[in-house]
Amino acid sequence: MASKGFSGSLTINNSYFYGNKNLAVGTGQVGGEGGAIYIYAPTSSAVISINNSYFDSNEAVKNVASGKKKLADGGAIAVFNIVEGAKFTINNSTFANNIAGDD
Repeated sequence: MASKGFSGSLTINNSYFYGNKNLAVGTGQVGGEGGAIYIYAPTSSAVISINNSYFDSNEAVKNVASGKKKLADGGAIAVFNIVEGAKFTINNSTFANNIAGDD
């Protein structure tokens, strides 16, 4: 799941994200981050909530070339350039075995 400039409300409840892979490192303005979820520049009205969910074995470009390592963050979730006022919360969720290529 990916979004750029998100301005709505998103609630994820009781979900299981397993084995997702983002292999698009350095494509366009963004790419390669967030194996399961990637949110870039949510607006001040964005409200994102993840509750009681499980993130297992997701990957953000596991074998990235050294020159592009900085573009492989967030094995499970990556959120960048949050604008003041945007709300992003994670409650009672588990993260296991996720891999980010920059680690």
